[in-house]
Amino acid sequence: MPGYRIYLNSKMDILITGATGLLGKSLVEMNAFSYNIIGIYLGRYKMRNSKNVKYYCSDIQNKSAIKRIFNENNIEVVIHTAGMADVDFTEKHY
Repeated sequence: MPGYRIYLNSKMDILITGATGLLGKSLVEMNAFSYNIIGIYLGRYKMRNSKNVKYYCSDIQNKSAIKRIFNENNIEVVIHTAGMADVDFTEKHY
């Protein structure tokens, strides 16, 4: 947008929700060398942390878990990419 710029400091802590989804995974991979990434995902699998990427398996609707994640990290930016993957379920319930 003309006139608007966002400047991110190097090694900022950035929280990415939906970190294992299509968009979230790409953002993690693109920024892992420039920033400290905290990724939240929901799944029955375990993601491995790396030097600049720390994963939490948590439902973003769980307020106490989200509060704990924020208390454990110095998060300065949140990028929300989490979403419902089941289109049929979403259409019936939301």
